[in-house]
Amino acid sequence: MARTVKPTAIPTSNIISDPLALGMFIRAKRTADGLNIHEAAALCNVSVDTLGNLEKGTGTVSLEKAFHIMRMLGIELHIEPWG
Repeated sequence: MARTVKPTAIPTSNIISDPLALGMFIRAKRTADGLNIHEAAALCNVSVDTLGNLEKGTGTVSLEKAFHIMRMLGIELHIEPWG
């Protein structure tokens, strides 16, 4: 029997100021969609280590790969004008 994925809380701040903050949003979306890390990595065509490192804000995941994962999971990044 497959295990149910417990949704991770969505971060309360919408400010992404470091890799960990981005990773928290990615994990929250993945778990909200009911995907375990293996399923999501397969969907995104990346290794489990790559996705795990991105979610933990560690390692050297390229910006290109991070945006690819975000697109595959249906995450959009919006930037508000400043000044």
